[in-house]
Amino acid sequence: MRLSTKEKFRLSILATLRWTMAITFLIYGMAKIYPGQFITGDFVFDSTKDSAMKLAWYFFGYSDFYNYFIATGELLAAFLLVIILVFEKKTEHRQFLFCFD
Repeated sequence: MRLSTKEKFRLSILATLRWTMAITFLIYGMAKIYPGQFITGDFVFDSTKDSAMKLAWYFFGYSDFYNYFIATGELLAAFLLVIILVFEKKTEHRQFLFCFD
């Protein structure tokens, strides 16, 4: 079955978005496993000079279980996106860079 140029373009955009999302999920999942994304340690909130974002980051960084749980979800999402791209029966999804031959 020969695909039209419009269909090839649509498939290449879809595959590019999937790869971008998979890489993003992988980066953020690894950032949660190796400390660095959330603030940990002792925390005293001073509402006159601390922002709500800082409070949220301390809250998320308080529990190691929460960090690992969220990291597992992000890494699972990245893995599933890659599985879809690699093992898709249609080769057009895997060869999105070379679809305009």
